[in-house]
Amino acid sequence: MPTTLYIDSESIERINALESNADEVLENYFYTVALDESDVSEAATEHITKAIEIAEFEAEKKVLTQRINEQIKLLQARNKQLESIVRTGRIEMKDTCYKIVDYTIGKYGIYDQRGFLIQEGSLGAKERQRTIFSKDGTNG
Repeated sequence: MPTTLYIDSESIERINALESNADEVLENYFYTVALDESDVSEAATEHITKAIEIAEFEAEKKVLTQRINEQIKLLQARNKQLESIVRTGRIEMKDTCYKIVDYTIGKYGIYDQRGFLIQEGSLGAKERQRTIFSKDGTNG
């Protein structure tokens, strides 16, 4: 097969000649064309530049993703608290509390710093067993 056809003709004439002599017109046909060294060098430079840009964007994406994930985590934690409040009508607290035991009735009460009873319960077998020490440290 010849390496060139109708190259001396104008563009429109060449396309008309190729089309009229073709057995089939292949639209959107993919093929490769050899480039000269300067085009390859230009592509290599652009490739390196784009690789650097991609790396910078990936690093920025990682930082943004971490920030977004932290914000999501905080929102989810607060939403879980709110769900619990809505469901139970109560809020969880963490504070210093005081356990007061009444051995005469076999119960204990836990009081918050305001003096309100927040929990009560019956003493277990171990809690009912008391050892009394005398002033000198011996069992009394």
